[in-house]
Amino acid sequence: WVVKAAGFWAREVAAMGGLELPLIPTEHQYFVTETIPEIAAMDRRLPSVADRDGEYYLRQEGKGLLVGIKLKDGYDPKKLGALARERNLLVGAAGDNVSRMAPPLIITKDDASEAVGILDEALGELQKS
Repeated sequence: WVVKAAGFWAREVAAMGGLELPLIPTEHQYFVTETIPEIAAMDRRLPSVADRDGEYYLRQEGKGLLVGIKLKDGYDPKKLGALARERNLLVGAAGDNVSRMAPPLIITKDDASEAVGILDEALGELQKS
């Protein structure tokens, strides 16, 4: 038996061994909040919540929340990346329908807020075009 625990890279790792896996990994952006006192004080975990149209979801992450956002069909990640770069934010395209950000592990709350503002502006401009 062989156990392959490559996660997002499962297809590529299998190909290194000459195997073809019929998988298509998906990726999307999300952010994690700081500790939220009301959540930290709870004696249970919160349930996960998802928008049935598939645009966002949230779940408890530690003593805060993880919020994931999925872009609607028709948004071009390359155009989003170009608009974000014009505003000094690096957002890369990963495939035809995925945008990727890789902030440093030492990102501050102010930096994250600025990035969200830039993404909001870029998405607004992208929606107009």
